[in-house]
Amino acid sequence: MVRLRLYSCLLQIPPKHYSGAFANLLRQIVSELILTDQSCTTTSLLREMCHREDSIILGIWLKDNDNKTVEEQLLPNSAAGSGALEHDSTCVYMQRSPELWPLPLGVMIVDRAVQLFGAVLPFLGDKHKHQLLTHFNQTIKSAKGARHQAVQVNIFTAYLAALKCTAENKTTLGNQEVIAQAN
Repeated sequence: MVRLRLYSCLLQIPPKHYSGAFANLLRQIVSELILTDQSCTTTSLLREMCHREDSIILGIWLKDNDNKTVEEQLLPNSAAGSGALEHDSTCVYMQRSPELWPLPLGVMIVDRAVQLFGAVLPFLGDKHKHQLLTHFNQTIKSAKGARHQAVQVNIFTAYLAALKCTAENKTTLGNQEVIAQAN
């Protein structure tokens, strides 16, 4: 719960104010994304990060109808329908509709790590961006089974968040070496 609150607070502060802590922070964020705890927890933000028209590619082809909520729960690596009051005690006194109930703690931590990675990456130097991308590529290649898919989804979503923040901040992704590693 402490990591969740820390990530949530850091998302409210401009990254330039805690740039001195990037090394330690990124170490923790990367460990969340690559699932060093050997879990298969995936982010719930993939659909949110993608363009609306890409939903067919992601397997979300249902329009608003009676079957949508059931079908979303059956999708692989979906956190749909797993929100409950027991996941965050602050819901007891905060007014939220059942659709906004908190997801399991592991999913919420990975979600905040994805968002924080996206906010921090545009402020890193090219050398560090290249190192991160190289590490992510190696991690994806070495992961096996269901964990492989979970790591891929987390890293892909984090990278999409970083690209969005890069565009919003009107910065570049990096030099040619970083761009080549991203491909």
